[in-house]
Amino acid sequence: LNAFNQQKKSLEEFLINWWNKFGYKEYPGFKEYIFLKSKDNKSFANEKIAITGFHNYQLGISEDARNLYKSIKEITPFIKASNIPLNCSNNEIEANYELYDFINSKYNFIVLPPLEQLNLFMKNPIYFHKNKVYALMPWELESLPENFKCIFKKIDVVLAPSKFLKQVFSKIHKDVKLLPHFVDIEYEINEEKFDQFTFIYSADMNSYIARKNPLCAIRAFKKFLKKYLFKNKKPRLILRLTHFSNTKYSEIVQEIGNCEQIFLYTEKLAKKEYHTLLSMSHCYVSPHRSEGFGRNIAESMFLGTPTIVSNYSGNLDFCNNDTSYLIDGKLIKINKGEYPLSDNCSWFDPDINHLKLLMMDVYVNYEAAISKSKNAKEIIMANHSIDIYKKNLGKIIGQDFSKKS
Repeated sequence: LNAFNQQKKSLEEFLINWWNKFGYKEYPGFKEYIFLKSKDNKSFANEKIAITGFHNYQLGISEDARNLYKSIKEITPFIKASNIPLNCSNNEIEANYELYDFINSKYNFIVLPPLEQLNLFMKNPIYFHKNKVYALMPWELESLPENFKCIFKKIDVVLAPSKFLKQVFSKIHKDVKLLPHFVDIEYEINEEKFDQFTFIYSADMNSYIARKNPLCAIRAFKKFLKKYLFKNKKPRLILRLTHFSNTKYSEIVQEIGNCEQIFLYTEKLAKKEYHTLLSMSHCYVSPHRSEGFGRNIAESMFLGTPTIVSNYSGNLDFCNNDTSYLIDGKLIKINKGEYPLSDNCSWFDPDINHLKLLMMDVYVNYEAAISKSKNAKEIIMANHSIDIYKKNLGKIIGQDFSKKS
């Protein structure tokens, strides 16, 4: 670090110079790693297109990698998937295609957030070497730190899943293309709604919980229960929180308190079971502070479940007053420790009282909510299908991937 400061070089220059002088000495065999092909061709391969990412994990970023692979595979057979050699604590799932350790490719699609892109370059610069690099990058904040400019120089095309992120990435890269995610629900779910009116909130607690903002949903729901005089059975709120710990998230437990209408659901669910839960619920609630895209919201809309969402960030590509209930709020500075690399950044602070009123509106006027949900499903099917995704992808790539040249 001292050497870096004394030389006053950019991080990119420092890393490259260090690698050229010392890298191959520090990591003997790396040259062989670049060109090596195993005897059975299972670990290393040559191919025209590589999709590099966490393919076999229960992560949103893993689903992005799988969906990208699936889409390009339907365009051309000349594609293989490479698993990134980085540590990951989430549950593994089985990918339905072969995974390689490294693929020597002409085009490399790297599916990782900016910080992990930089981490990958520092540990394995060969992924950015002598090929055209497309980066599909999730991100949630309104800006990126200046330090990320070095890794963006190694990327030829940035793929942004929302207009919100396209605007953010365009501040730091000259070639940013909009590639909205598609909703991948291939099976029919015909379950009826729960007998008891059910609001549902969902979050992975491995994410940064301040951004997901479950306390807002809990507090607004408790205010709603106190305000409204129920003639029939009271509604309930299901908090579907994966990777939850009572000790680590004691504030959530305390906020729930003795409210009998709030149910904490922490069991693991298969994808179809989760989608069934969304479908059977009467309303999905997302008082997030920021979303890069908002996959849970889009899936709820596809399933015909009305949504109450923050009026901010990536979800506004498909959330408006005709398709959802938008929570009012204001931008506030992010507190230290709430989110990494967020110095001098702001995000959305949803109005709890307004969320309470929107919950009441959905509950009392559910026919109007269903009408909005029908509009929402039409928007998702029209703009976020795999066919539209492939069409957008084809325009971005601008190459004839059906040929193996």
